[in-house]
Amino acid sequence: ASSSFQNDENYDQICELASSSLRFGPGSTMEVGYDLASLKARRILLFVDPHVAKLPPFENVLCSIDQHVPKSYELDIYDQIRVEPDNESFQHAISYMTNQTA
Repeated sequence: ASSSFQNDENYDQICELASSSLRFGPGSTMEVGYDLASLKARRILLFVDPHVAKLPPFENVLCSIDQHVPKSYELDIYDQIRVEPDNESFQHAISYMTNQTA
């Protein structure tokens, strides 16, 4: 078997591909709690658009967390994210997270 990998000092021999896991489709929001439980999450901070926070999929996320994560978890919701964030909105989010730190 031949390989196109260049074993030469002129080529970088390290390659890393990484991405966030994306899941979509009917019922996918009901898996969030299961994922957090498998991570043994105890302090959870959800970032959500204020309009999305009022929709059924977000309620599904909350129900999933309540169903799957052990009852000793702490949940906080930051619902002031913006579609086009600027420095001011980033500073607000940073301030919010800093004040939530125990």
